[in-house]
Amino acid sequence: MYLKGGRAADRLQESPTPVFTTSPRVTLLTHDGASALGIAAIPLLAAIIVGVLLYRGILADSRNARAAAWSLSAVLTAAGVVGFVTILIGVVVVPVGVLLLVACGQTVPPRLR
Repeated sequence: MYLKGGRAADRLQESPTPVFTTSPRVTLLTHDGASALGIAAIPLLAAIIVGVLLYRGILADSRNARAAAWSLSAVLTAAGVVGFVTILIGVVVVPVGVLLLVACGQTVPPRLR
């Protein structure tokens, strides 16, 4: 017991305890505004374009359309890998890019069926 001012005070433990602080959690839209929607829409836009290119590549037997679909899928995947380092959106972009590459690999031209 410690004596303080002539009276007995309770024993205080002076062990250092870590203090945890939390930062407020906000959404990407709240933090960055409407510009965040444009970045988040890139995988959706790429998926739609690749889908149209693959459809045209199969329907019209267009080698150029299939090559463009492969190229766009590869560029999206590469951008997602770079996005891991620069911004967090790469976590979403890489799986979309890989699935688009798989979709490109699953298409068979009509002349090879």
